[in-house]
Amino acid sequence: MYPRFDIGGRGIATVCQLLAALVVQLLMQVAQAQTQTQTKTRTDKQTVDACADRAEMPPFTFTERANGQLTGRVVGASVDILASILKASGQRLEVHLLPWARCLAEVDAGRVQLALNVSQNEADHRSFRLTHAYFRTHAVALFARSRYPNGLDLRAPSAWASLKVCGFGGHRFEHFGLDSSVVDRGTTQSYDQVIAKLNLGRCDLFIDSREVIGGTFLVNHGMRAQLAHGTIDLQALSDVPPQALYFGVADSGPSSTALLQLLNQGLEELERHNELNTIVGRYMQ
Repeated sequence: MYPRFDIGGRGIATVCQLLAALVVQLLMQVAQAQTQTQTKTRTDKQTVDACADRAEMPPFTFTERANGQLTGRVVGASVDILASILKASGQRLEVHLLPWARCLAEVDAGRVQLALNVSQNEADHRSFRLTHAYFRTHAVALFARSRYPNGLDLRAPSAWASLKVCGFGGHRFEHFGLDSSVVDRGTTQSYDQVIAKLNLGRCDLFIDSREVIGGTFLVNHGMRAQLAHGTIDLQALSDVPPQALYFGVADSGPSSTALLQLLNQGLEELERHNELNTIVGRYMQ
């Protein structure tokens, strides 16, 4: 026979009170956990995750400098354009600089919501969707003055057939009349590498845009010195049409459709008030 415990009426009441208090405490902990989860979900929905090329594309996207030192903060005209549109809808923007091929792949797979500064050529090989264009860039070629003191005749892409052309990794060059497979892209990820390759004769030309070279001149002391001293020269590729820049949005369902519509409406509003050129102009002073 099991032993009997007689706790009496008062003891039973005390136990019931303790059990009731324990249940209330557990319910409060569950409610608090649910609130934290809901808050985190709302916060996540209010943040748009984006990426851009790690090689930097000033004035559009680059790492902020303070007293010549990188701060880690991504800034630029494309960032400002996006941030202003998202802010109006109560959302914030977070931009990561990644190797360009990886950035495009992450958006293509839906792991990142959008990519900045995408060209039509790059979108043709991906499943993401493009916004309206927000800027058009103009092609130039960089070359080493020591190797070509009299310059180069680059009035047509056919003149490039005997030249070794370089570009940043992950980018495509069909817009310039070139098959991307014949462009030496390799692991080039910075303008310091570009300058070295040109001066060493590993490349004859480096294809870029006058807007990005101008922006780089303002933030990159090495590029500024090379251009100012005439070590590196540039030539406009006047026969190449301007290239449009877009935001590339992941094609991942209704939320991406809503984001695309929001961005297009915002771009139309900024264009209507001539704000797009004004924003870019701030970074070219």
